[in-house]
Amino acid sequence: MPSKLVIIPTYNELENIQKIIAKVFSLEGDFHILVVDDGSPDGTADIVKSLQVKDQKGTLDKFFTYDCWGAIYSENDYTLPHTHGPALWSWVYYIEVPNNAPPLYFPQAKLRVHPRPDEIVIFPGHVIHEVPPAVGMSDERIVLAGNIYLDYRNT
Repeated sequence: MPSKLVIIPTYNELENIQKIIAKVFSLEGDFHILVVDDGSPDGTADIVKSLQVKDQKGTLDKFFTYDCWGAIYSENDYTLPHTHGPALWSWVYYIEVPNNAPPLYFPQAKLRVHPRPDEIVIFPGHVIHEVPPAVGMSDERIVLAGNIYLDYRNT
């Protein structure tokens, strides 16, 4: 399974999307490519769908967000260590974040990701993560989060 996710936002990229995807697949390593099309009227999404059936290096799969939620964390709120398996990828988007908010913590990697407003963090769904207690946090932290799965419904 590829360990890297490349996200390509598109709008009216009919002339470019095949070249962009080919360039990503020409890079060293294996990738999942997530094309986020904003309703292009020029047929960009149709080109991406046609590329999904071709055998090529890497994975250009159809993804979908199965679950999505919002959360408001106040002082002393936290999460226990957990994963989002079987999700392929998980994400959190920070809407409002006080400066003294606790980090998103990945204990196995001993990695702390300090949240910033309008930032999205994407990580493999099987990775253990947690948010420590928000001791002394000045304001609420408001987030949207979700999981990204492969779409096996139409295969």
